[in-house]
Amino acid sequence: MSRRTIIIIVVLLVGLQVALAGSKLSGLKKRLAVSLGVIMGKKASPDVKSAACKKIAAIVTELGELNDLKAVKLMFSCFPNADTVEVFEAFKAALPPLKDKADIRPYLVKQMTSKRTPWEIRCVLIEIYKEDEGQDVFDALIILMKDRSEKVQRDAINALKDRDETRAVGPLIDFYTELNEKDKEGLIWILIREALHALTGHDEADPANWKQWWDAVREGFNQDEERGESGGSTSRTSAAEKKKLPKFFGTEIRSKRIMFLIDCSGSMVAKDPKKKRDDAAVQPKPGQPRPQSGSNPFGGDPSLPLDRMRIKRVQKELRQCIESLEPNVKFNIIAFSTGAAAWKEKLMPATARNKIDSCTWVDKFSPMGCTSTDVALRKAFEDKEFDHLFLLSDGHPFRQGDLPLEPIYEFVNNANKQRKVKIFTYGFVTPDSYANDAFLRKLSGDWGGTFTDIP
Repeated sequence: MSRRTIIIIVVLLVGLQVALAGSKLSGLKKRLAVSLGVIMGKKASPDVKSAACKKIAAIVTELGELNDLKAVKLMFSCFPNADTVEVFEAFKAALPPLKDKADIRPYLVKQMTSKRTPWEIRCVLIEIYKEDEGQDVFDALIILMKDRSEKVQRDAINALKDRDETRAVGPLIDFYTELNEKDKEGLIWILIREALHALTGHDEADPANWKQWWDAVREGFNQDEERGESGGSTSRTSAAEKKKLPKFFGTEIRSKRIMFLIDCSGSMVAKDPKKKRDDAAVQPKPGQPRPQSGSNPFGGDPSLPLDRMRIKRVQKELRQCIESLEPNVKFNIIAFSTGAAAWKEKLMPATARNKIDSCTWVDKFSPMGCTSTDVALRKAFEDKEFDHLFLLSDGHPFRQGDLPLEPIYEFVNNANKQRKVKIFTYGFVTPDSYANDAFLRKLSGDWGGTFTDIP
């Protein structure tokens, strides 16, 4: 076979491959248009629209496999109409293999800051490009730290911190100064300060001091030496900075969007003695049956004073926490037993009037019934505003028998995989209680929080 013949065969094969790819892209485009039409239509039922979204997720997967810029652009055309979990998950799987392709990379970096791109996808793009050293990615992260979505801001700031580049220090100080005037001590303000400390080994409460210090050292700044000499920490803390943050059973609350979930089941009337230092390691035996009868069915010691009753202690702690919230904090409370009830339909600002109203509502907690933790979590995640959740319970999820835990984990994973709400959990763990601290520890451990065994 001659050289010319071989070249002709190769050209024909390449042309055939391009034609097949073009044909498949055309077919996927038609399928996507049909499914989007179903979603945008007014007559389709929720089930039909849900099925259409699943089809779109499958189409996104196929488009990603084409490894083609036109296919990628078609993927993004499904927004804003098909912004569902299934579609986001398809994007999350499809984008990483495409991120370094020469003709696709500039388009994806541009989508990081596009107003049409849903915040969930912006977060995905931050994740896959956070180690990319390109100037265009750096510029995008600087823009995204001021994004309209706090979750995007959080991911962008953390990415700038993880990249460990001092070129981010100046822009971070500028934004820190801006926030100091309108949202001082908010979550983003705190994250920027933490990022600056991680990048420089230095800390300042006052933005003016930050700028003055950086202007003085920037030219000859040696990141490794500075952090090594300072042991990772040099700071000047203002008197205002020493102000204590609100706490809930010892956990500092840094968020300004808070949801409390409080167990008001029958076992919350139990009275627990103060734990000795060694008692923290005592756990109920695996498989311990739920107490059913006797004068003390919920554990504890009934002879103890009223202030050792679980619900009384929770009411006192919650009132103190609410009273210490700043006016720019928004919060809500859900009490749950067999069912779940919220103080308000949405998060409310911590005004003096709302503090009094919420504390009055908390004072009316009356323990009875089962422990429907699943119902409480579902009700909580109906709210789309909070970013920190504080869940307190003294028992295994229970309603006409112990509830299986896997469906609860699955619900939280689906509801929170894009939102990334931090979950903090609290339990009364005693040898004769029915607290499932493993369940509470897993919830908090999976979602960036901590578990507290209430003493």
